[in-house]
This record gives sequence, C-alpha cells and structure tokens, in this order.
Amino acid sequence: MSTPATCTIPDSFQVLADDDILAEAYTHAAAELGINVTGSVVWQGIIPPNSFEWLNQFVRMSTPEYFFYRKANELHEWHAVDIAEELCGYYRTHATTPDVPAGSFERRDEPATTVARIREYLAPVASTEPGRRALAVLAHVRGGKREPDIHF
Repeated sequence: MSTPATCTIPDSFQVLADDDILAEAYTHAAAELGINVTGSVVWQGIIPPNSFEWLNQFVRMSTPEYFFYRKANELHEWHAVDIAEELCGYYRTHATTPDVPAGSFERRDEPATTVARIREYLAPVASTEPGRRALAVLAHVRGGKREPDIHF
C-alpha cells in the first residue's frame, strides 16, 4: 500500500481493533497525536488483505469492500443490500439554480466499488461464516444501479 499524494483527512476518527484493550490503546495514542477519536469498534472476524488504505503515515481508512463486509455481518440482510447498492451505484447531480437552466450541468460520479471487486475481496474469507453471509447478501446486489438525481 502506498500513501496517496493528496488526501482529505477527516476531523475525527473511529478506532477499529480486534479487542477492547487494543481499542483503548489506539484511542490513547491518537489523542496523544491530537486526533479526535469519536469511539471504537471491536471486530472479532477475519480481516481480509487490502481492507485498509493509508490516509497518512499514521492513519489508515477502511476500503468500501471492507465496509460492506462488516455491514453485511452487522445489519439485517436488506439493509446491507441497500448499503452495497449505494457503494456500487452511480450518482448523478444536476444544477437547478435560477441562473442555470435545468439539465445544463450534469456530473456523474463513479461508484466507490463494484460487485466484482467486492466478490474478489471476499474470496480469501469465502469459507468462513462472515464471508458466506457477506456473499449471500452480495447475491442480491445488482450493482451499477442509478441513485435518484440529487438537485442542488
């Protein structure tokens, strides 16, 4: 993994650890660096490779694929499907201000991930219970779904 040349670092973070003792240690270390920590999450499941990307030399951010994997195991199946549809969906925005004619400006943002990338990401954990659950949820995801237009 390489550190991106430019990135926007959030004002606050949530710590992810595999037990309460580590979560507390990470939270304390972050506070010493002046990082505002809003809470911690303990994840006991297997974490596949490529689950995090570096924001800077100290902080890593979870990938969209890992976010889906966690939510597929924490939420009701259909809520997890909704999250996956958002992660794999295209978004369109239109400027509809009084000085800009409707439809004259359109931006289409690419999806954060795809069904194929999530499936590939889950391959190393496919035989585990969390992996099987995530794959079962993923089977209901169409991917590439267009979200409703956002007007501003």
